[in-house]
Amino acid sequence: MKAGWEVKPLEEVADHCLGKMLDKHKNKGTPRPYLRNINVRWFDFDLTDVKEMRFEDHECHRYTVQRDDVVICEGGYPGRCAIWNEDEPIFFQKALHRVRCGSELRPEWLAYYLSHMDASGDLTSHFSGTGIQHFTGKALGTLPIPLPPLDEQRRIVAVLDAAHEALARARANVEANLADASDVVQAELTELFDRKLESCETRTFDEIKSETLIGLLRNKAEQSADRAYDYLKMQHIANDNRYKGGIADRIDCTPEELRKFRLAKGDFLFNTRNSRELVGKSCVLETEPDNPTVHNNNVMRVRFNPEIIPHYIALAFRSQRIRREIEPLKSGTTSVVAIYYNALRNIRIPIPDQRSQSFIVERFERLDDLGQRLSSRYNRQLTDLTDLRQSLLAAAFRGELT
Repeated sequence: MKAGWEVKPLEEVADHCLGKMLDKHKNKGTPRPYLRNINVRWFDFDLTDVKEMRFEDHECHRYTVQRDDVVICEGGYPGRCAIWNEDEPIFFQKALHRVRCGSELRPEWLAYYLSHMDASGDLTSHFSGTGIQHFTGKALGTLPIPLPPLDEQRRIVAVLDAAHEALARARANVEANLADASDVVQAELTELFDRKLESCETRTFDEIKSETLIGLLRNKAEQSADRAYDYLKMQHIANDNRYKGGIADRIDCTPEELRKFRLAKGDFLFNTRNSRELVGKSCVLETEPDNPTVHNNNVMRVRFNPEIIPHYIALAFRSQRIRREIEPLKSGTTSVVAIYYNALRNIRIPIPDQRSQSFIVERFERLDDLGQRLSSRYNRQLTDLTDLRQSLLAAAFRGELT
């Protein structure tokens, strides 16, 4: 730490308190808007969903956040914080700390310091709890705060503000490029299946399949790493409709079960039960599994007639055209939704000749490869921006920003 700086516990340079406990049976007074930890983001507030609870007039002073107060999460994401910059006060609940800085501490300095501690991992040593962690009032009050003179705090904060703004602009640009890279294939799929193949002969899913098979059901007790055969589940089909791999669970099978359920290269795999958002994801098994592999009962294996290339059907199932047809077929509760073969059988898919199918698959493999390389590049840039921000914060609190 730089010479001339002091270190003091937060409670010596700021007032802090927890918000009011939410209890609809005991709370009295007037319903008023209040902040929860879900409303507090790093350096900002999300006020799209603000609840109300009852506060009495005598509680207003203790349980309101005023301009320049730092609001810090006690739970949820302990330590995450933002500064209230509104003229209108707002109430806050017990999941949050309100910190009102004294004459020795700038609120911006405190917010940046907590962000630095979070990025470095040092903040977790001040939390309590093993599963769900909390940043208690006692831990917050005793948190050591480095304190340069106020003028130096203002100067360093100004440098960090400028860097923070520049990095935010750079991150927004990279994220926009990343979204564009992800949209390339989808835009081409839309062009192909909604326009170019519009006049192509369509055939039902039932007409092009040769076999469908729901996988084996095994309970948790029948799954362990020391059993004979890999057990493919819905999580091994990635959300972007690619085979994910990384199979950890294994099961035993009878010879007849293995013969019937063993997966092979080129099998089309369809997720029949999942959340509403993810049900229906699919993929093609790209290579012959090293270890004999069977699938579970939330995955349907499909094998097609000889004139059908499975990768072409996988592309069709990634297209908006087929997704629009699948959406009304989903059935079930809000948490678990199913799509079974009887619902899929009448979906109509444009089927060109096999040579055209092969050409389309090869073209989209090149596009996928390009998209993945671009995404990898942009993700590295995002990592570099995060690292740069953390190094700037570390330099700031070592007193090395000039």
